[in-house]
Amino acid sequence: MSELQEKRDYYPDRSLKSVYFVDEQGRKQGNLRKYKENSSEPEYIETYVDNKRTKIAYANGEYETFDENGNILHKKRVESFSFFETGKKIITDMSYKDEKEWTGTKEKVKLSGSMLWPVSHEKFELLEGKMHGEYKYYSVDNEKYSETAHFDNGILHGSYNCGRFPPKFLNLEKLGVNLSKIPQLCKKQGHHGMYFSGWGVINGYFDKGIFNGEVRVGANCESRRSVDSKEITYKIIDNQLAEIKYKGNTIRKYDQGNEIYRLTKNEEINQPLNGQCFKKKRWFEEINYPRGWKDTILEEWEQKDGKKHGSAKKYNEKGWLEVEAQYKNGLKHGYETKYNSDGTIASQKYYENGVNCTMVHKALKKVWNKVASKRIEKEKAIEAKTGVKTRLPKMSKGAKIAAMVKESIGLSK
Repeated sequence: MSELQEKRDYYPDRSLKSVYFVDEQGRKQGNLRKYKENSSEPEYIETYVDNKRTKIAYANGEYETFDENGNILHKKRVESFSFFETGKKIITDMSYKDEKEWTGTKEKVKLSGSMLWPVSHEKFELLEGKMHGEYKYYSVDNEKYSETAHFDNGILHGSYNCGRFPPKFLNLEKLGVNLSKIPQLCKKQGHHGMYFSGWGVINGYFDKGIFNGEVRVGANCESRRSVDSKEITYKIIDNQLAEIKYKGNTIRKYDQGNEIYRLTKNEEINQPLNGQCFKKKRWFEEINYPRGWKDTILEEWEQKDGKKHGSAKKYNEKGWLEVEAQYKNGLKHGYETKYNSDGTIASQKYYENGVNCTMVHKALKKVWNKVASKRIEKEKAIEAKTGVKTRLPKMSKGAKIAAMVKESIGLSK
């Protein structure tokens, strides 16, 4: 082996730039130490064989190795982000084949902004060029925007959880998830793409690439405009849509891609309960996203022996009271009151055993009011004369009728 000669290069200020060795033919051999200006510690060390670089190693433990043609064989990188998480190190340890990542672990941090602030972190493993083991992604500012999957020799296999949208490993449109129902309101300000709050917007597992689980859309969606936590759940079985639910209520069912159940937009349900009966109306509005599941009581009434008996009420679809009536043995008996949207009385009728007696009742009520007014005047006159608070005896039904007859024909005093 020929004798090696040491060489030195310098910066313009004569501080040391590099130290290396060459053979008799002038080829670099062994280690080359590269220094920063005015520094006594090497920035990195390169290794050469016959003027060909085979390795470069950095002071922080990073290194890269190369074949005789200069192609990368292995890379190890160590990055620290003290402003993101104290002491956190991002490590990539990967071998290469034909200049492509082949086997090892890789971590990536996406930087954004003029200050190069990290916004996302991604980590995965490769085995002979295929994903293998755990894959994990999360937003640096909020780990709930995450995605975790597992691979077996390039095939998704194992638990899968995703809190970001769109997911990396699921094609939601092919699974039957209606993306047009997802509002742009859910776009998180300052990020690309759409995000949903909460861990596990998608929960399930892969069995050799076949997905089974649930996709929740609209769960606690973060935006300047609230969607009231309205949530649609898509149930996926063997990569096919099986069921759609809204707040736990099934609105669609499918079998091998064919719809076998659809909740009609108007579905009335009679529900007897403890002597009362309720008529409910259910529907699912698909205008915008999601107008939602409605479950509103349209009518409620008391009953006896299967007939309306007592109070009965009707409501509109917004839940406002529209009509209140009294019944006796299935027939209207008493007042029927209709209300305006502000709760004031719009009209009032009176029934006797199902017969509208409103006009007669009004006339009788007018006569009775006169009788009642005269009784009050009489009580006040006695009280003024005696100084004792006086109440006249209650009138029987017959006495009331007699007094009203006298009043109506002008015989009362």
